[in-house]
Amino acid sequence: MFGDFRKKLNSVIQEGRENLSISYIRTSSSNESSTRQSLDTSPLSNPFININFEAGCKYLESRENQWKEIHQMNDDNAARAEEIDENITNIKDTATRVLTEVNDFNIMLTSLPTVSQTLRLCSELAVELGKNCKNVEKELVELEDMQDRLKLEADKRKHHREMAVYKDKKLVELEKVRQKLLDVHINNVQDFEKKLGEIQKERQAVFQDAFQNDLKDYKTLGKIPKVEGITSRPELSLEEISLDNRDTEDLDNFLNN
Repeated sequence: MFGDFRKKLNSVIQEGRENLSISYIRTSSSNESSTRQSLDTSPLSNPFININFEAGCKYLESRENQWKEIHQMNDDNAARAEEIDENITNIKDTATRVLTEVNDFNIMLTSLPTVSQTLRLCSELAVELGKNCKNVEKELVELEDMQDRLKLEADKRKHHREMAVYKDKKLVELEKVRQKLLDVHINNVQDFEKKLGEIQKERQAVFQDAFQNDLKDYKTLGKIPKVEGITSRPELSLEEISLDNRDTEDLDNFLNN
């Protein structure tokens, strides 16, 4: 709006300047011609010889200066109008922003109970979360204890298995030693029985020779001679004396006769 007004005002001022310039030029040229004519004529023949025609030029010049001042003021007013327009725009933007902020603040004030309720719920949730954290911490401690117990049980089972393996290994070794000792014992028993059998055979041969001698003496003398001085000879029972078939036949013949 101020821009259009300034353009119109400038065009009017320009037209006024052009008209004044044309009028001033015409007036000056007419004044110069009349001045020259007045020089050639007498004062009586030219009644306007004493008129100061430059007074109008000064007036026009003063008017032109006024128009220049008016034009400068119009330019200044236009610049100020632009500044005012910019300030108004800034004020409008500021007012719009402030209005928006006020509306937002009103909305925030309106939602303040909801925010308060939400904060209260958050506080309750925080308390509940703290309780849950304590429970989780307690359960974690129990879980660690359970893991320790399970690890201990696993170690015990491992040790039991190792002990069982060690026991089986030692039992196998013991069985080998026992079998070895048994074999040695059996060999010793067999050797002892073999030696005992040889001793018994020797004793049996001695007894059989003595019996044959006694039998011959009995047949010859009719009695068995008593042997004296043999006190260290061990006494024998009939169970310890074993006779072969030939000796048995001789004894039977002796008893029957």
